[in-house]
Amino acid sequence: MSTEELTRRLKEELICSICLDRFHDPVSIHCGHTFCQACIIKHWDLMNKKHFHCPKCRATSRKRILKPNRELGNISKLSEGLHLQAIEGLWGEPLCEKHREPLKVFCKEDCAFICLVCAKSQKHRGHLVRPVEEAAQDYKKEIQIKLQNLKLWRTDVERSNQTQEKQMAVYLVGNLFI
Repeated sequence: MSTEELTRRLKEELICSICLDRFHDPVSIHCGHTFCQACIIKHWDLMNKKHFHCPKCRATSRKRILKPNRELGNISKLSEGLHLQAIEGLWGEPLCEKHREPLKVFCKEDCAFICLVCAKSQKHRGHLVRPVEEAAQDYKKEIQIKLQNLKLWRTDVERSNQTQEKQMAVYLVGNLFI
């Protein structure tokens, strides 16, 4: 089996069949199938029935049985990192997972790097998007200003500490001779 095929099959196993996204807080239900916790709870709430059925196999239970699947959650998180590393390694720059386009712009509202296709999508319509380089310069300036403020604050704290130490020394010397 090729690496691409193995990666594709692994990715399929890490997808919630309700939201069709990578598992987030995966839980196993009474029949053993796994879903995102929020997805299965929302699904059952929408059904509003006395019995809880599995969206995959239709097995039913009278109780909401949710067993956290931490191992699968950890694997899902790890695979996300590996997937991004693989993309960066193959093309030299990170690509949008949805459109396989380079991440050329930054969406300020979502604080995320996105491709040009995403930037024109409904999800980001009306959002402030800027070229990555410009956004990086803006954040660099913002960080430099905050760093300068921290340096000034540190200087004030050091000055205040020195003043307090002098006052304490004067107080102690004054009390020695009373």
